[in-house]
Amino acid sequence: VLITQETPRPSSQENPVKEISPRRHLLGLILVVIVTIIWVGSSILIQIIFLDNNYDKPFFLTYFSTTLFAVYLFGFIIFYKSWTVNLGFRKNKAYEHLTDDPPEILPPPLPPGGKISVYETMKLSSYFFLIWFTANYTYNLGLSLTSVSSNTILSTLSGFFTVGLSSFLGVDRFSIWKLIAATFTLGGVVMVSLSDKSGDDGRETFIGDLLTVVGAMLYALYCTLLKKKLVDEHTIHMPMFFGFIGLFNFLTLWPFFFIFHFTGLEPFEAPPGIVLLYLFVNALIGTVLSDTLEAWSILLTTPLINTLGLSLTIPFAIMSDHFRTHKKFSGVYLLGSG
Repeated sequence: VLITQETPRPSSQENPVKEISPRRHLLGLILVVIVTIIWVGSSILIQIIFLDNNYDKPFFLTYFSTTLFAVYLFGFIIFYKSWTVNLGFRKNKAYEHLTDDPPEILPPPLPPGGKISVYETMKLSSYFFLIWFTANYTYNLGLSLTSVSSNTILSTLSGFFTVGLSSFLGVDRFSIWKLIAATFTLGGVVMVSLSDKSGDDGRETFIGDLLTVVGAMLYALYCTLLKKKLVDEHTIHMPMFFGFIGLFNFLTLWPFFFIFHFTGLEPFEAPPGIVLLYLFVNALIGTVLSDTLEAWSILLTTPLINTLGLSLTIPFAIMSDHFRTHKKFSGVYLLGSG
C-alpha cells in the first residue's frame, strides 16, 4: 500500500470506521426513500413487461438497462474540462489501493473537490460491473417467477448479509442491535418463503424466491465493497463510474445472447414498440437514475443503513400486489413481511 509522506499512518488504536456527520446521514436517508419509491415502481413496470406484455426476457432487460448507464459518458463531451483536465488520466498515488487488494488501513479522503483519476475510475468500474450485473439479473429473474411483494421482501435479506460483510471488512462497527435487527429480517424472509412455497404455484415461486435471495447476497457484497473501496462520496465521480459500468457491460456480455438463445434459456426476440418504451423508462429511471442515487446513499451513510432502509419498499409492494393483481396474503406472509 502506498501512502503519501504528508499522510501519517494512523495508530492501531484509531478506529478505521469513518464517522458520519448528521447532515450527510440525513441526505443519505432522503436518497434511500427516493430510491425506495423508484424501485417499487420499477418492479411493477418489469412485471408489466414480463406478464402483461408476455415479454419474459430478464437477461435482455438487465443488459439493456445496464448498458444505458453509458449515457453518462456523454459527460466527456458536455463537461470535457472537469472530466478530463481536472480529473486527469494519471493515478493519484494516495489512492492506488482502489484498484488493488483491500489494504489494512485506508488513506484519508481527498481534499474537497478532489477525486480519483479517469483511469482509476474506469479500472474500478471493470471490477464492479459483473457483480452489479449478476445481482440485478438474479433479481429480475426472480421477479419473473414470483410476485413484486415477495421479491421486495426477500431482497431486504441483503441487510442480514451486510451485517457480517461490513463487520468482517471493517466498513461498519458490529453491534448486537444490528445483528438482532438483521436476524428479525431473516426470520421474516423464512416465513414469506414458506408461505410462497405452499401456494398454488409453489415450486416455481420458491425458485424465484431463491434467486431473489442470491441477488440479495450479491447486492450486499456490492454495497460493502463499494463502501470499502471508496470511503465517501468525495472519492469518485459517480456518474462516470456508472458510465464505465454500462460500457463494460455492453462490450463484454453480448456473447451471452447467443448462449441463451441456442440453449433455449432465453430465445432472443426483438421487443415490440410499447415494450421498448417501457424498457427505456425502466432503464433511465429505474436503473440509471435510481442506482446512481442509491450508490451515493451508501457512501453518505453505511451499507447496513442503506440495505435496511430499503425495507421501506415492503408496504408499497404489498399494496401494489393487492390492488393491481388482487393477490391475497396469508397471516404468516403478513407477519413475515412486518
